[in-house]
Amino acid sequence: MTRGNSNMQAVPADDDEDASFDLEAFEAELLCEVDHINGERRAA
Repeated sequence: MTRGNSNMQAVPADDDEDASFDLEAFEAELLCEVDHINGERRAA
């Protein structure tokens, strides 16, 4: 994998696995936030 252009974060090939893990963690956090917001809407 080559480095991205100037408006993308440059990530060496070695970090691909870490990038995937970070994306999964972000996705899980986002889903938790959505569940929290939906819970507030139900309670309102």
